[in-house]
Amino acid sequence: MGQEQSNIPSYHGLQPGVYRIVSVPADTAITIPSRGVERIEAWQRSNDEGQKWLVKPSGDGYTFQNRKHSTYMSVGSTDVQSQVYASKFPTKWELLKQGDHYLINKPGNDRVLDLHWGWFTNGNKIHIRPRDNHACKHWKFEFLKDDTKPDTFYILRNLFSL
Repeated sequence: MGQEQSNIPSYHGLQPGVYRIVSVPADTAITIPSRGVERIEAWQRSNDEGQKWLVKPSGDGYTFQNRKHSTYMSVGSTDVQSQVYASKFPTKWELLKQGDHYLINKPGNDRVLDLHWGWFTNGNKIHIRPRDNHACKHWKFEFLKDDTKPDTFYILRNLFSL
């Protein structure tokens, strides 16, 4: 038999707020490292702002905006192994609940975020691959803050960086 899709709505169980998005098998967080503001990689969990994501509903999905750089998690194409990157334009993602974890799916496609080989190394790439139940495609959302309004610090930093 084929794999069944989750029939739980993508907004089920995840409220808007600031989260750290963590790979289940590697326990590394989705990060925009300071050395490359368009890169999105997996790094050891820390309090770095590059690991904090404002998760907001967008229609029947979500957008993920980085708190440090104010850019959005995106992907350039739906080709297998297309790398995830930071964009100034919002991209909608679906969250497919898998027990206590989620698959992060590109809507309208059978492509989910995948931690390359599930490796625990800092700087490991994150790309999209066909959806299956492999552990390197499972993510958990660590709630950090429920205030979805922009902080004064972020507004001023972005204003003066123009």
